[in-house]
Amino acid sequence: MITVESVWKRELIRLAGKLQKRYQQKRWTILSEAALEKEVFIGTFAVRKLLDSNKVSQKLSEKKFSVTFHPIRNPDEIKESIKHFTHAFDLMHGTRHELTMRKLMEQFIHSHHFSPFVPIGQNMVGIFVASDWKRKEGLYYVMLKRLTEIFREVGSEV
Repeated sequence: MITVESVWKRELIRLAGKLQKRYQQKRWTILSEAALEKEVFIGTFAVRKLLDSNKVSQKLSEKKFSVTFHPIRNPDEIKESIKHFTHAFDLMHGTRHELTMRKLMEQFIHSHHFSPFVPIGQNMVGIFVASDWKRKEGLYYVMLKRLTEIFREVGSEV
């Protein structure tokens, strides 16, 4: 149970600022990827704890967020050995899904797959994620902007 919500909310605002800086980041190292993971996991955990403690308005907690869902590919379609977990999913045929804030946060908190998406020669634009219970069905793609907005919205709510 969270008793001093302002501390948690200030941290979410700080993390939103850090995530926003990731848009401009050109150079990615193992350490910067680990820092990103930490920022995302701490932020999503903070959001869920605030939800659990009834420190988020009902209107915001019931809000749904648009993400892209990529179904798992048929094993017969995968000709080559899988070099990266994303090859197991049909990344060319995603569908729009709406997730509640809680369901979205739980994808990160219970993630089995977590991978920043940085197109070659570009900046990071999103994260592929699937919880341990969703990974056999598909993979979600969440825009970094969306996650930043959630952290800001929850962090700035009075």
